[in-house]
Amino acid sequence: MKSQGTTRWWNGLPLAGQRDLTDEELLLVSQLARKTSIRRMRWLFLPAIALVVFIPVSSAFPDSPLASLYATLWVFLLVFCVLWARDNDRKTRALRLDIEAGTVDIFRPDPDISPDMYSQVRGALSPDQLLSLRSVEVLNQSGCIWRVNDIAADQDLWRKVAESALRAEVAATPDIAEMAAQWVEPFETEDAPGLHRNFRQLSDSEKSEILRLGRKMLWRSIPLAVVFTVWVSIPLALWMSGSKPEPGIWPLIRLACIGFVAVLRDWLAVQDLLMVSRMREDVRRGEVVVLRVEQEGEGNNAEGAILSPPEERLPVSWLPWTYDGRPVQWRLANS
Repeated sequence: MKSQGTTRWWNGLPLAGQRDLTDEELLLVSQLARKTSIRRMRWLFLPAIALVVFIPVSSAFPDSPLASLYATLWVFLLVFCVLWARDNDRKTRALRLDIEAGTVDIFRPDPDISPDMYSQVRGALSPDQLLSLRSVEVLNQSGCIWRVNDIAADQDLWRKVAESALRAEVAATPDIAEMAAQWVEPFETEDAPGLHRNFRQLSDSEKSEILRLGRKMLWRSIPLAVVFTVWVSIPLALWMSGSKPEPGIWPLIRLACIGFVAVLRDWLAVQDLLMVSRMREDVRRGEVVVLRVEQEGEGNNAEGAILSPPEERLPVSWLPWTYDGRPVQWRLANS
């Protein structure tokens, strides 16, 4: 199903339709939202409890390496619990949006798609369910499985899939892509004999998706790089200004560990910045490369040769874009 130039996928399965939730089903979704909200509050209590234990320990042993180690562990616990609580808060809001929408998405295997294209659904369904998979109903905001083959899913499955499902709304492949795949021309190289190539224009929806993917890539890497860089820069700046470092070896070990993580995050952030720059250049060029390789057999194109299914790539970043007219896995995982 296409909406405003986009198609929706769930764990590699294409959207087949929607239906309205009944009053009883809406009540069940409301109960799940309340349970998720309670789980969020539990995670916020853990740092508070740890702080209550930390205060008397640090007061009794102010110069002990144990106090410094405990403080470091508490900071990591605080960050972890806040992130986990935020994740549960997002799930709670998503479930409430499901209640407001009052609909559920229906996904069905496409007979033209190889099972390998949606093999990631195996992490959510049992082998028996996969063998007889006809349809999966999913709450469209939270990603919780609602029904499998018209049978209601249990709450364990809801929770598991809500945490791991790959839901995506990606740009629909334009109709011109099929024509571009038929009119590829030979473009052989030493590394790729029998290669055929063509180009097609990117649609406005595809350009918007590329820019959106680039922004997500930066939001995942830049904030962490900044946090760790600032974290390691403050004590270094103090030491360079003449301040005495904390006594003992533990502060040095802690700073070395944080410095290693900071350097790693900065390197990854630079790589992401370079990739996003190349992706923006792809948008400015406004086209994708269509590639096919000659195979043995009777011809299926204008040149009379049988060719592999078309693979599309962005010309500057060289990221895969579609395979046989369908979005590739990294787009489904990151959209």
